[in-house]
Amino acid sequence: MRQRFNRNSKTDLTILSLHQVIQHQNQMLQQLQSENKELKYLANLDELTRLANRRKFYAYLYEEWEKCSEQSLSVIICDVDFFKAYNDTYGHLAGDVTLKQIAEAIQKAVQEILDPNSFLVARYGGEEFAVILPQLETEQALEIAEQIRSHVAALKIPHKQSKVSSCVTLSLGVATRKPEDKLSPLELLMNADKSLYKAKSKGRNRVVYSYLQHRSCETNAFCSCCESA
Repeated sequence: MRQRFNRNSKTDLTILSLHQVIQHQNQMLQQLQSENKELKYLANLDELTRLANRRKFYAYLYEEWEKCSEQSLSVIICDVDFFKAYNDTYGHLAGDVTLKQIAEAIQKAVQEILDPNSFLVARYGGEEFAVILPQLETEQALEIAEQIRSHVAALKIPHKQSKVSSCVTLSLGVATRKPEDKLSPLELLMNADKSLYKAKSKGRNRVVYSYLQHRSCETNAFCSCCESA
């Protein structure tokens, strides 16, 4: 009788030990999965601004390009005007703080118009930011670009070395791919970049957009008739 009791006790202890081992392994697996998810998230994040980084930008662009094959897709590229002069005057630490403020202003400006899950704002590099706007036509993208420009200007961050304003400003280039356009994702970005270059060459602190390689328009305030000009 005692022997049977001992056997049962040992069996119970063995089952308990196995249960504890399995429970511990499950906890470790959950922790590992959580850490991997966090690492993946951080790998797509810009450390300074906490926006999506360039890697995430391209991944999102190609993903949405496939989804929007039968719909328009717009891209905005923003550049901080005379940012090198800003850093030289106020220091790189102040420059970092300003980039954070601009990043928040851009995110807020777009969120005031669109659902937070329907677009992507990214730090494109240095003092450049980019916005991907799936399923948006040119006029909508232009309105958002002007909203971004206005929000950043409203921060009133002093910039005494700027040649266009006493405060920090943005130049923005916009491009739209319509379903009938035979463009690649990189060609769309090139169009947006060309628009940005025109915005800077025309005096900065303004929006220039194009949706075909041979058509573009500029504005420093939203104008609904601008596309047909």
